[in-house]
Amino acid sequence: MRPSQHPDWNSIFGWCVKFEADYLYEIARSVTGNIVEIGTYQGRSMVAIGLGCLESGAHLYTVDHYLGSPEHRTPPAKEVVVQNQFKFGLMRHVTVLEGDSQVVVPTIEASFDMAYIDGTHSYRAVFDDFLVCWKKLTSHANILFHDAYKGGWTEVEDAVKQIAMRWPMEQVNVAGSIVHFRKMT
Repeated sequence: MRPSQHPDWNSIFGWCVKFEADYLYEIARSVTGNIVEIGTYQGRSMVAIGLGCLESGAHLYTVDHYLGSPEHRTPPAKEVVVQNQFKFGLMRHVTVLEGDSQVVVPTIEASFDMAYIDGTHSYRAVFDDFLVCWKKLTSHANILFHDAYKGGWTEVEDAVKQIAMRWPMEQVNVAGSIVHFRKMT
């Protein structure tokens, strides 16, 4: 079921709008391997991707330090994320991991067919999150950045532009503020 059609969708606070959530769901539905998400907040995009995983059989690893970030000031509650994981029936397809992405992602013993980057919205953090994911991406993996297009997050937009110029990726689509690339190697 598409996130926008789920009766509990509006109960999750977050900034991933319905159109973006449905897009993430569709991409996750096409993935049969593993997915990594950096930046969980209260789990809105986790649920969108997780619902796609229910259909494809993929597995999502979602990573957040749960300390909050300068742009939000309010720390997300891991308990809320786990409640949403249960509420939407995602326990078998989603692993919630707590910690800094630079420490946690390298410890995941899996490669990824998709990466969704929506962590701290500074230039350096976006770049670092991309680099830690890039090392574990399979050939032709999907790489998606949230708040990377006309969202007012200039540091995110600038980082994504630099990344796109320097790494072998092709832009696939723009969906709301999500910019979607595919690894070319």
